[in-house]
Amino acid sequence: EDMLLRYVFEQREQGVNVDTLRLVVKASSMSPEFNTKSFTARTSAAWRFMRAHSLVYRMGTHVSQRNPEEVRQEATEYMEVMRRIVVGPHRDMRYIINMDQTPVYFAMNAKRTIDVVGVKTVHVRTSPHDTKRATVAVSITGAGSVLPSMVIFKGKPDGRIARNEFSDYPRNHQYRCQDNAWMDEEVMVAWVNDVLKPYVANAPDHVIPLLILDSYRCHMMASVVTRIQDLGVEVRHIPGGCTSLCQPVDVGFNKPFKDRVRRQWLSWMIREGVVHGTTSPPSRRDVAGWIDRAIAEMKGEEQIIKNAWTKTGYQWWDKDGGGDEEEIGEADEVIDEEGEEGIA
Repeated sequence: EDMLLRYVFEQREQGVNVDTLRLVVKASSMSPEFNTKSFTARTSAAWRFMRAHSLVYRMGTHVSQRNPEEVRQEATEYMEVMRRIVVGPHRDMRYIINMDQTPVYFAMNAKRTIDVVGVKTVHVRTSPHDTKRATVAVSITGAGSVLPSMVIFKGKPDGRIARNEFSDYPRNHQYRCQDNAWMDEEVMVAWVNDVLKPYVANAPDHVIPLLILDSYRCHMMASVVTRIQDLGVEVRHIPGGCTSLCQPVDVGFNKPFKDRVRRQWLSWMIREGVVHGTTSPPSRRDVAGWIDRAIAEMKGEEQIIKNAWTKTGYQWWDKDGGGDEEEIGEADEVIDEEGEEGIA
């Protein structure tokens, strides 16, 4: 048992998932006698082993293709450099910007429901629209403000949706169509022209705006980076695998934002989502309205946005320059109820 327990700890330190099947296979390889038992008996033994050593199943809160220790080391080194870059007479927190994309689904059904004790079959209705989504490009500043968002729907860039629908959507944001509702090079350039450019145009002459992006492919394309630099904006990229530690939008904005979108969806479902026993799909205009109202709520939660820059120990400013120590970690958790994460 000590050897098996050591195996579990070693695997978890490397971020490798361990389940009862893996325990059974490992124990069977360690003990020929154990291997002669039936699979049911070995599985029951694995569960007893877990209970005896206070091991339980936990929901993952971070997904990575790399060793967590390696990621932490790289994130620490990156932040040591960036903390020197984000301060100085040529910086202004209003013009230190982080942008990232996050998916918003047309249906946000939970996997759990209230039901009667003892019921053996729990029916949860889904719809063919559960996987339909839009992508929202969210931008926040070190001062706690939110820039207009760019919402990307599935469709042709110059098709019927773009020509006929967007004029009726909330005017506080930008809207685009892309074949897969993703951020690509064309949409990224549009974000630079329509969102970033008007905002940094108001920067004082002595201030050099700084844009922090992750290492998503279209963020690093020469056409995109050159266009950003032509605006007088400095660009810095977060190393791959470090966004859950170093990217403010991921760390402290996405979860509370998606919570607010989900509340909008729930209100819509209660009011008009189920008619005559049939789940009707929301329209793109409905989703645009949810996003608009959720962003409006987030704009009123300036402290949550500031906390996003000072959370998980990878804060962008020293305590004297980036807020109260007690505020660190007060923002909501990164992973929401459905386990959704931002795109790249």
